[in-house]
This record gives sequence, C-alpha cells and structure tokens, in this order.
Amino acid sequence: MNINEFVALFAEQFSDPTETNFAPETKFHELSGWTSMTALLVITVIEENFSVLLSSDEFRNVQTIQELYDLIQEKKG
Repeated sequence: MNINEFVALFAEQFSDPTETNFAPETKFHELSGWTSMTALLVITVIEENFSVLLSSDEFRNVQTIQELYDLIQEKKG
C-alpha cells in the first residue's frame, strides 16, 4: 500500500471524511473530527491491514499521516 492509499484508508475512519482535505502532511491529532473512537478505529485498521501493533506512545508521538505511515513501514521491517 502506498502513501496515497494509506491516506484514503485513514480518511475512511472519520465519520465525515469529506470534512477535511486529507494529505500526508495532515496533522491528524488536530483535526476537528479526531476523537478517541477515531483513534481506536485507526489502530484497528493498522493491525488488520499491516499486522502491526503500535504502542500508545508510538501512536501519540507521530504527528502527521506520513509519520504514521513511515512508522508502520519501519515496524513491518
């Protein structure tokens, strides 16, 4: 999965993905639709699609969708 596909998958986890223009540089923690439920959905999608488990610290420390994608790629090895 490339970054653009990941951005689209990420956006699908929001109740209204058309509300925001999602891009790799989007700081997702700052989005108006970002909630604890959205975070759980994103973590679940990552586990299901990449078989990668992220710690809460790892997830909290990434700021952008690109950084999250890079972390997943790094953990996949």
